[in-house]
This record gives sequence, structure tokens and C-alpha cells, in this order.
Amino acid sequence: MAAEVAEQPKPAEAAAHDAPAHGKKKSVKILLIAGIVTLVIVVQIVVTFMLLPGNKSSGGEHKSDSKDHASDGHHGAGEGEAAEGEFAEVTLGDYSFSNSTAVPGIIIHVDFKLSAVATSKMASSLESQLKIHQMRVREKVNKIVRSSNLDELNDPNLGTIKRLIKEDINRLLRKSYVVEVIITDMRVMEQ
Repeated sequence: MAAEVAEQPKPAEAAAHDAPAHGKKKSVKILLIAGIVTLVIVVQIVVTFMLLPGNKSSGGEHKSDSKDHASDGHHGAGEGEAAEGEFAEVTLGDYSFSNSTAVPGIIIHVDFKLSAVATSKMASSLESQLKIHQMRVREKVNKIVRSSNLDELNDPNLGTIKRLIKEDINRLLRKSYVVEVIITDMRVMEQ
């Protein structure tokens, strides 16, 4: 019996040694989980930062935007810089239309000059295609301006009208010749 009593404290000692080891395992698991969660959060922050449109190191989408902004500078700066750049302007003519749908009961007269911007390589091809389809282009522009609402006509950038004209001309010519549309000397008169 003495041998049995002496052996009983050993399991108690083993249990005492196991308790701190079990506590260490628990704290290691908690630290491991906290580390994984922290890593996931950091990865999400980095990916989100890279995908934001204002980030300069993001993918091709922002680079194409900056290329568009750079080309915008050529058009507003003057004829000398436009000739040096990658783009050329092709005159589409003077337009004068009446719009009776923009404001009920009022006829609006719209006058403007229209030009298309194309790459230097495609400018001569665009000019020849515009001569062939001159009346169809006029019809498309006529339809767009006559169906525009007052907000679109008074927009300082004329964004919607320019976009629609560009899309319709490219669709008519069955090729993406037009990169941008320029509307100058625009006058909107109510009658």
C-alpha cells in the first residue's frame, strides 16, 4: 500500500504539468488566429488601395485615363500642339437645328461647329468616309440635337451630346474612327 500511496502524487504532478502546457497551447492558438486575422486585414487593405481609381500604381485603367487627360491638353492648347501630337481634327461642318421637344411650347434654335478627333493615322481615312456618308452624318447629328433635352443642351461640357454623336458616327462608319467630338461656337436661343 505504501507503494500505491507514493504513486498517487505522480499523476497529480503530471496533471499539474499538463495544465500549464494546455494553457500555453490555448494562448498559442489565440495568437495564431489573431495573426491570421491581422494578415487577412492587411491583405484586404493593400488590395483595396491598389484597386482605388486614384492610385497611380494601379493597373491599365488609370493609365488609359491619364492618356486621355494628356490628349485633352493637346486639343485645348492650340493648332500647333495638335499637329505635333498623335491626334488630328477633322471638320464636320456648321450645323443649325431647331428643337421643339426640349421645352414644351418653346422652340430652341441651336447653332454650332462640329469637328471630330481621330488618330493621325486614321484622319485621312475618316475624311474620305465622311465625304461618302456626309448626309447620313448630318442626319445622325440632327436627330441627336433635336431629341436632346434642355439640360443636355445647357451642359457646359455637352458630354451627352458629344458621346452620342461619337457613338453614332462610329456605328455609321462601322469602325472606331472618332476618338472625340469637339463642338465649338455653340449658341442656344429660345423662341
